[in-house]
Amino acid sequence: MARNFSGRGLKDRNAPLWSSLVIRSDRHSVFFSGDTGYGPHFKEMARRFGGFDLVALDMGQYDARWSTIHMTPDEAAQAAVELQAKALLPAHVGRFSIANHARNEPLERIVAASTNKPYRLATPMIGEPLRLGDEGQVFSRWWNNTTKIAASSTPGASH
Repeated sequence: MARNFSGRGLKDRNAPLWSSLVIRSDRHSVFFSGDTGYGPHFKEMARRFGGFDLVALDMGQYDARWSTIHMTPDEAAQAAVELQAKALLPAHVGRFSIANHARNEPLERIVAASTNKPYRLATPMIGEPLRLGDEGQVFSRWWNNTTKIAASSTPGASH
C-alpha cells in the first residue's frame, strides 16, 4: 500500500511500479513501506496484519513538493505508531541526499521524533546487521562521522 508515482513511463507517470511489502514468518512480521507519502494506508496495514516487529519506512528524501510521495521523519514516526511497530528502521536515508536538506538531517529528526514513542528506533550503520528482538542492541550516531560513511560507501570496502 505504498503511494508514489513511478516517473518511469513516457506516457503515464502514474503507472504503478512501486509497492510496499509485508514479510511474515512464524516468528516475525516485517513491513517495508517503499517510497510513499503519509496517509491512512498505515492504519489499514495495522488493521489487516495486526502490527509488526519491524517497519522500514521511507523518511530520508523529503520536500514540501513531494509530500504525497515521500514522508518526513515526523510522519514516519507517526506511521510507525499507527503500524503498531515494535521497531522502526529509517529507510531511503543516510548515504546521500537528493532533497534540499543535509544528508544527516533526516536521521537527526527521526531520533528527535522517536523520543517517548512505543517503538525502538533502529539506526544501524549502512551494512551493519540489525538483530530482530534484541532490545539491547545499541547503535552509534554514525551519520555524524563522515570517515565511516565514506568507507561504507566505497565499493568493495569491508565493514
